[in-house]
Amino acid sequence: IAFGASRAVYLDNPAAESALSEALRLGTESELWPQLVELLTVAVERAPENLDRRFDLAAAQMRLKLWSLAVEQLQVVTAARPEDRPAAHNMAMALTAASRWHEARAAWDKVVALGTDGDTLARRAEVLMDLELWNEAALDLSAARELDPSSVETLLNLATALEHKTQTL
Repeated sequence: IAFGASRAVYLDNPAAESALSEALRLGTESELWPQLVELLTVAVERAPENLDRRFDLAAAQMRLKLWSLAVEQLQVVTAARPEDRPAAHNMAMALTAASRWHEARAAWDKVVALGTDGDTLARRAEVLMDLELWNEAALDLSAARELDPSSVETLLNLATALEHKTQTL
């Protein structure tokens, strides 16, 4: 009820940013992703220069697995804010989920350039494996393993990459 009331106030009065903020908070807490996508789409149409709203819209679209729509929003955000690591990360995630491997690889390269951690390296390595770039994947997975030695998934992927790497030698 509170979400609907806040949503209605914002839709009736585009200047009611506090109502939009409240609706976004309540919708997120209640995981009302389809309604949030609808509301954020209106917010972005009303203020296309608001990059934070575009980021929020992309995040909600990702919850609904609307990968291509999320990529469209994130392209705008990352073009305007190239150092925005969360936006770059979400872009890489959406491209990966959409199986757009070459674009995903470039996006993960950008995320790594903005700051490396084990998870980021492991995710980029998964894309490299999909591209059958076993040597590069093994390097990323080795580095990821050093940063997070407890990750079983990283260890298994490293074993796979190393196996394929030796088969191609």
